[in-house]
Amino acid sequence: MITPLMAGNPALTPVALPSKVFMAETATFSLDSDPGTLPDCLVQMALNKIFMPLSMLTMASLNRIEHNNMKYKQLNYGSGAGKTFLDESSFLAEDELNNFKFGQAYTNWLTLIETISDPVVKSSWCMHHKHMTSDWEFLDWAPAWHTHNQMLRTHFMLRPFILDPSSTLYEKQFECCKLNQALLGT
Repeated sequence: MITPLMAGNPALTPVALPSKVFMAETATFSLDSDPGTLPDCLVQMALNKIFMPLSMLTMASLNRIEHNNMKYKQLNYGSGAGKTFLDESSFLAEDELNNFKFGQAYTNWLTLIETISDPVVKSSWCMHHKHMTSDWEFLDWAPAWHTHNQMLRTHFMLRPFILDPSSTLYEKQFECCKLNQALLGT
């Protein structure tokens, strides 16, 4: 251990420096998402059950939203009738997201789910995310996963549910998405 003397006054006792500076007790960084990080307009869209493409949740899109650099539209029907929301035509189509942007946007989708849902609902979407990302063939079936996700999110915005990746309906839907990808080459 290094014990420096105080400069200018040799009568003072040596100061012992700690041997470890970065300890668990002092660490504050967390990978847990902060539900307050999403723009209010996106939270309002979700609360009004307005479907939003994942492309609204990429970092580039969030920056554009934060700087108010986009179009809005007023809905004339449905649960958000008479209210103004982001115009999804101002954003990329979901099919145009590469795997990195898809993952980035999906992480923000989980943050949105955490903001608007009970813990059990959030947990079910996190299980789906884990199921998806632990697929050894994810890159081969990425378009099928993207389609499967879009279908799940569309249904969820219409009628929220607890997602169960072990259910037969979940598996059948994903198998249909894989079959479409194999047959259509999408």
